[in-house]
Amino acid sequence: MPEPYWPKRKGSYTLADSARNGAYLRAECRYCKIVHFYAPTDLKELCGNAQVDEVKLRREKCGDNNITLTEYHPPIAELQSMTIRRLDKVYFQRRVVWRDEPVWKGR
Repeated sequence: MPEPYWPKRKGSYTLADSARNGAYLRAECRYCKIVHFYAPTDLKELCGNAQVDEVKLRREKCGDNNITLTEYHPPIAELQSMTIRRLDKVYFQRRVVWRDEPVWKGR
């Protein structure tokens, strides 16, 4: 019998906790060495109220999914010049697969 799923830690740190503390999420691509900052409320809308450690992101340009996501409290001087990626639109792509079927199945 498989073991049931248990959270990593009881009372773990979620995206809602991060938003309540006024933090930003710092995502760094290990391949491109590019850093982006996200609002935790936007990621909560996409992923649900997940733990910060379990949120998986994929870089659009290089396709790498080894992105390190950490909580970040920027100083005021850096906050004035920082660019934050905000959620604009979410597209859900719906694919249709057709199959051909003969009308008459005689003889």
